[in-house]
Amino acid sequence: MLAPLPGQKMAPVTAGARYGVQGFTGQYDFQFETQAVGTFDAPFVYALLAWPEAVQARLVRQALRVRTLLPAQLAPVSAKGETQAASVLDLSAAGALVETLHPMGDVGDTLRISFVVDAEGEKTQITTEAVICHRRAMEAPSRERLGLSFRALPKTERLVLSIYLKDIADTLDAA
Repeated sequence: MLAPLPGQKMAPVTAGARYGVQGFTGQYDFQFETQAVGTFDAPFVYALLAWPEAVQARLVRQALRVRTLLPAQLAPVSAKGETQAASVLDLSAAGALVETLHPMGDVGDTLRISFVVDAEGEKTQITTEAVICHRRAMEAPSRERLGLSFRALPKTERLVLSIYLKDIADTLDAA
């Protein structure tokens, strides 16, 4: 079933016509072809699609990422370089996308990241080493986004992070 976003109109869908559908689950890219069964106006505007015969999917991430906006601290593991403020933009049990105000290193460098999550009402500091997997300069000359892969997240912190991520995912599913 497909429905338009609030305040938007549904693109025309013809019953019996075939359509290509593609998307991203947060962990998998997927695509399939299906037939439109029909369109409906009640109880809301939506189009009903037939169950696809096959779905092609490709694993893109090892763990589901969710959008966040958490303050963080980053520091190079090597002695050179100071700690700087950053923002965690999305997060998984395996890594994070962070935005920094100043360059923090090159792909392959190891950083120490620290941030606080609220899991089931209890605030917990997560601190671990992470490797820079990719980096992208932003509109501001020194601002950049870093894709980080956690190296050795302690077991307790991994469990707390999993609870935090599940809480966010459950909240999104309920919305």
